[in-house]
Amino acid sequence: MAIWALDMHALPFNLGFDAICILYYFVFVRKRPIPQEAIDVELLTLQTANPTAEEKMSLDKQFNRWKAAAIAAFIVSLLLFVVSYFL
Repeated sequence: MAIWALDMHALPFNLGFDAICILYYFVFVRKRPIPQEAIDVELLTLQTANPTAEEKMSLDKQFNRWKAAAIAAFIVSLLLFVVSYFL
């Protein structure tokens, strides 16, 4: 939807740039081999140990705090939008 916020003269340039990026991906990036370091890092992350009970409780508390903060930020921004809409 950001495409509609632009000037109509910029639309052909954006579409051309998008086409160039897609062509670059299909020609140069898609067939590139995955480096061994990336595979090793992925295997290492899969082999990490499960957290202890204390660590899990701490992580759960931290997650719940982040979740509450995100919900609060959403509600505040929604209220600000509604208030500014009616004023």
